[in-house]
Amino acid sequence: MKKIFAILVVLILVIVPATTAFAGGNGFDQYGYNDNGNIFNGPASGWCLAGGQAANCMGVYSNDNLIMKWNEAWDACNDAGNNDPAVCAGAWTSNEWNGAFPGGSGEVWHYKIIWVGAATWNLTGNWGLNFVSTKYPGTYAHTLTVAADGSAIGASTGNTYTAAVSVAGNTVTIVATYLPGSGAYPYTYTANGTISAAGTIINGTWTATDGDNGTWYSTTGNAVLDEGSYWKNGGYRIWGNYEVVMDQGMSDGAHYWLTHATPNGYGN
Repeated sequence: MKKIFAILVVLILVIVPATTAFAGGNGFDQYGYNDNGNIFNGPASGWCLAGGQAANCMGVYSNDNLIMKWNEAWDACNDAGNNDPAVCAGAWTSNEWNGAFPGGSGEVWHYKIIWVGAATWNLTGNWGLNFVSTKYPGTYAHTLTVAADGSAIGASTGNTYTAAVSVAGNTVTIVATYLPGSGAYPYTYTANGTISAAGTIINGTWTATDGDNGTWYSTTGNAVLDEGSYWKNGGYRIWGNYEVVMDQGMSDGAHYWLTHATPNGYGN
C-alpha cells in the first residue's frame, strides 16, 4: 500500500490561501482553486504550484485528481487562530483523491476533517512526586492531591503545603506555599514538568525561595487527556485542534477503513 498522509494538503491550504487572480469565467483559477465556491478541483500538481512548490511535490500522487471542499467557518476559524469555539465550531474540510486512471497513483482516498478544539490534560487526583535537590543532595518524596479547579494540598516529611497547579499544552506548573508549622516554613517552590503521552510527569525542574533547585518527576498518578466536547469517538487528532473523522480508500485492489468516527459527519 503506497498511501501517504495526503491530508497534509489541507494544512498548506490554510497557510497559503488560494489565489483567484487568474480565475476564469467559471470561477476557477489556473491551479484549480475557486475561493467563491470554497473548492479546489484539479490535479494535485496544481495545488503544488499554487503553494510555490514543484509540480511533482506530491510524488506518485501528483497526477491524481484532488477535490478539496471547506465551509465558511473553516476560513473564519483559521483567520481567528484555530481555537475560538464561537468562530470555529462547525468548521470542516474534505480531501478526496482519485488516482484510478492511467498515469495516476492507482489509489482512491477520502478524508473528512472537523474542528474540535485543543485537548487538555486533567491532573485531578492523587500523585506521588520525587524531588531531587542540589542544595541538600538526596531524593525527597512528596504527595500531592489535585482538585478539579487546580488547587492542591501537598506534603513531604515534616512539611505540608498548598499549591496551585496549572497546565498549558503538555507543561504542568506547580506553585507551592508551605504552611506554618512545616519544618521548612517559610518556603515556596515552583516546579515545571512535561506530561508524557502516558500521562506521567517527566523532565521536571524546580526552584525554591531558599535558593535550592533540582529536578523532579512523578512516581504515581496519571493525567487524563480530555479531548473536549466536540470530539467524536474513533477519529484521530491532527494539527492540534482538528480531528480526522473519516479516512478510507482503495489501494492495491483492497478497501481500507483506517478511521471511521462515530458519527463521521461534519455536524457537531
